[in-house]
Amino acid sequence: MSTAFSDDQYDSAYADGADRYWWSLARNRRIEKLMATLAAQGPALEIGCGRGLVVAALRNHGVDCRGVELAPARPVAGMESFVLTGTDAFAMAPEERARYSRLMLLDVIEHLPEPEEFVARLRSAFPNARSLLVTVPARAELWSNFDEHFGHFRRYDLADLDRLANALRARVASSGYFFRALYLPGLAVARSGRGRATRIVPPSGAFSSWLHRMLGAAMGLVDAVLPAKIPGSSAYACYELD
Repeated sequence: MSTAFSDDQYDSAYADGADRYWWSLARNRRIEKLMATLAAQGPALEIGCGRGLVVAALRNHGVDCRGVELAPARPVAGMESFVLTGTDAFAMAPEERARYSRLMLLDVIEHLPEPEEFVARLRSAFPNARSLLVTVPARAELWSNFDEHFGHFRRYDLADLDRLANALRARVASSGYFFRALYLPGLAVARSGRGRATRIVPPSGAFSSWLHRMLGAAMGLVDAVLPAKIPGSSAYACYELD
């Protein structure tokens, strides 16, 4: 099984400056908050980390976090020592895999036809892992050209994430949707058939960066106010690996 992006997919999703894009800012804040809720609070590993945008954000907030990526991606500036690219997570040295008590699969399993087999292997490959955070694109009704461009096999709902716990032999500590402000616009686009933009255009200049920060903050505010079970364009589950 492979979760490696093609060069075109990498150019679309990880352009220089993507860490300042409003969606990335809002997502990174959500992930930071979710990581703080996990029972295990030791070293963390993001599997399928891309160029390391989340790794950088978490490390900037004091989290002992590293990343591993199957594709030979170029890590974002400053993360060269913390992001291992061109490497299968399961092929990492046993002593390295044993370091981690927290794992992250952030928008990874939607690229796999059989995610249950993949997550089941985590238990033996990472023997000291006690928590796993998974994020996924959510809601089948939002399927669009965006999913096809990035090689998704499906979009998930909370029941799908609950069933994943069986393959993990784990307990769902919490789950919910986020980016709820994007649900109705995404539904309108999906039903119209017009298609979504598939390329991230990072902000350029001080004013554009400020607008992206404000929009990212607004997304987080909506998610903080609305109940977690109200549908959004993304979903998460925190698993405790007993």
